[in-house]
Amino acid sequence: MLDNMAPELMRKAVAIINHRAVVEASGGIDETTLAATAAAEGDVISVGALTHSVKALDISMDIGGSNKNKQAGPLKTRGPACLCL
Repeated sequence: MLDNMAPELMRKAVAIINHRAVVEASGGIDETTLAATAAAEGDVISVGALTHSVKALDISMDIGGSNKNKQAGPLKTRGPACLCL
């Protein structure tokens, strides 16, 4: 694992390793540094920004029965519902 390395130093390390191991680039990689990191020609790139910098999205789904005597309206639940993606 080549962690928090500048792309030029990473390229040198990849050359030294010379395919004797799988090389993973990690640390400080985001959309602005991805192209330069890929140009260092390692095997795998880990992008932590995908998980630790993402904004939360609050999604809920209410599910309930209908009453035949009432006009259809918003559905309500007895408890929380989850929509898992």
